[in-house]
Amino acid sequence: MNKLKNVKVNLVVATIMEIITIGFALVVPKLMISHYGPEVHGLMSVITSLIGYLNLIEAGISASSVYGLYKPLADDNQTDINAGINAISIFYKRIGIIFSTLVIVTALLYPLINGNQFQYYFVVILIIVSGISQTIEYLFCSKYKILLQADKKLYVLNTINVVAIIFQGILRIVMILSNCNIILVQLIPAVVYLLRLFILKVYVLDKYKYLNSKIPPNFDVCKSKWNVLIHQITNLIVNNTDGIVLSIFVNYIAVSIYSIYNMVISNINGFLNQVLSNAITANFGHLLSKQEISECKRIYENYEKFYYYVVFLIFGICSTVLFPFVKLYVGSVNNIEYANMILVGLFILNAILNNIRIPLMTIVNAAGHFKETQIHAIFEAIINLIMSLLLVRKYGIYGVLIGTTCSYLYRDIMFIIYTNKNILKRSCIYTIRNILIGLAVSIIVLVIGNFVTLFISTNSWINLFLFGCLVSVLSILLLLLYIMLFEKKIFKMLSTMRR
Repeated sequence: MNKLKNVKVNLVVATIMEIITIGFALVVPKLMISHYGPEVHGLMSVITSLIGYLNLIEAGISASSVYGLYKPLADDNQTDINAGINAISIFYKRIGIIFSTLVIVTALLYPLINGNQFQYYFVVILIIVSGISQTIEYLFCSKYKILLQADKKLYVLNTINVVAIIFQGILRIVMILSNCNIILVQLIPAVVYLLRLFILKVYVLDKYKYLNSKIPPNFDVCKSKWNVLIHQITNLIVNNTDGIVLSIFVNYIAVSIYSIYNMVISNINGFLNQVLSNAITANFGHLLSKQEISECKRIYENYEKFYYYVVFLIFGICSTVLFPFVKLYVGSVNNIEYANMILVGLFILNAILNNIRIPLMTIVNAAGHFKETQIHAIFEAIINLIMSLLLVRKYGIYGVLIGTTCSYLYRDIMFIIYTNKNILKRSCIYTIRNILIGLAVSIIVLVIGNFVTLFISTNSWINLFLFGCLVSVLSILLLLLYIMLFEKKIFKMLSTMRR
């Protein structure tokens, strides 16, 4: 498969997967709140964050392993590929055992810290059950995932994920509507992971017949794992701390409110990451491993522009529909009002700041510059944690979001400076210019949204859908007109990908 077709297929499949993921992500939490209450929903959000922290045991192995396999795959060196895969397999078996142990320890200790709202053994079992699927992933699936990702076959992995997501989503909805015990609902991902494992293993063993577990492992494939570990730790602190801080210093209802907004934003972020970052990282990695620097730089220049235009367009649209969406989606539960314009503003701001770094981080990961950028990640986490803890008691949800804003601003500046200076060898003005144009796109979308509200209200799902569609169509047409007139290289790239 040639480079362009590979990217195209990865983009299409990733888009389909994320759309399906977002669909179920919107339905399941709503049903969970209505059937089990906001407190249980808040508890589930905290458990998800706790499991995320426990995933630190794996941090560093995945990204460094993918990077370590770029060159042997690009050179079609089957001996080195096998040596790398066998080392990765050993690492992940150890990780699976340690992770399952940590899940049990966390399950026993966390309810003692903040378990006054629920029975002790209920929380213990819920945490253990929630960790089973990830244990299966580490013990049996991860080495295959890494091989496919490094070999630019993310579309295969995502196709399998689509089947699993649909199966899992339907089962969870049926069980929630049947008022099954929440513990049984949380067991579903583990069952689906077994199906996913079977399909994944059959495919890999059929397509990579040269895989040989007897070849001695080469542990150098993960030699940058400790540097990546630092990045993973800081990312978890920045992206998973808010819910835990709110559960300790405020309550689970605050966590539930936070998680509704975070659900929307994180799913959009996941969509952008899968479709416009993960789907192309391996292609950049292969170019850099072959020292095709000029080609990589040429492609990146168009990629960065397009990414920022899309990001600012999407979150501009989101800023016009998020408040009415939350109002219709949850509304008021037990006299608790979920819709809040200040929260909308802070979440949209943080979403944009979070995505500004993504194109730059894509190149950093493809180039393997983990050690060189780890100090920036450390300072980001420190800023986030200190500011959140200082502000949460007085300002609650607003406080933790402001803490995140401060940390994102710092890290964006560092990424812009480092990536342009040390990898792309160009002025930072190029990135800043693209960001400013993107900001103008968001402002135009807001103006369009305010104009459309004169004709269409957002007080029902049908009206909100029509409103969102009209704002989106008008905004996209204006953006395409701008690209056609002033960014012909991007327009040419998009026209080529359609063929």
